Amino acid sequence: MDNKPYTPWVRWVTLALLLTAALILSCFAFRDSIRDTLEPYSFSAREWVSLLTPIVAYFLAQIFHQLDERFEGGGIRSRVLAVKRANRHTYDLNASVIATTMTKQSVLTAIAAILLAVLQGYRQDADSQATGEFSSFAARLSMIGFLVSIVLLLVSMKCYDYACRFNLDRIHRAELVSKGLTLDIWSWYLLLFSLTVGVASISTTVSIIISFVAGYLLWWYYFVHPRAEQTPTTTGTPVHEQDGN
Repeated sequence: MDNKPYTPWVRWVTLALLLTAALILSCFAFRDSIRDTLEPYSFSAREWVSLLTPIVAYFLAQIFHQLDERFEGGGIRSRVLAVKRANRHTYDLNASVIATTMTKQSVLTAIAAILLAVLQGYRQDADSQATGEFSSFAARLSMIGFLVSIVLLLVSMKCYDYACRFNLDRIHRAELVSKGLTLDIWSWYLLLFSLTVGVASISTTVSIIISFVAGYLLWWYYFVHPRAEQTPTTTGTPVHEQDGN
């Protein structure tokens, strides 16, 4: 277990940034005085916010990664760096682990394909009913995002497949896994973006709320700070296991 202390303020600063961004976007989206259309494309402020919120969330995530890495805030990035500094291998190249990852990707691909089909059906109904310009634009943008996400997932699966299938040297298998992980991360971001934008084509308010909830959940899972637990010893005396905070 890594007993190195981590910087606790990073976790709360990132949460403050997340809440501040949510407050600013909410004020911009739900103020009556700016609900008129904003150029270009004649979208309302709320419609623009529903498009920009997942993009803002992505850039906030990059800031969180940098803060975590620079100040060792105890998040995923700093934990992985701790593994590297201990001269341990970054990636688990066990075939069963790679197979499990590919199974997860298969599920994501199926979900993306199903959502794409649902969205395409909704867009056809919306076009037949001559809905607004924003709904059509958001649905089209979401469809493109789902398609690109599926492509990235398929290529990522091929990287994992080759790393598992062939008896390559560890350094070459690790490189394939690294490329697969990069594509996996990009496809995941695109999948989340496409989902929120697709919802925005139906309801901008629901889309904004989903984006805020997703942002908080991502912050919650990212920082790995185990709580103190009581574990009985052979003598029956409890001991406390906790991280370096």
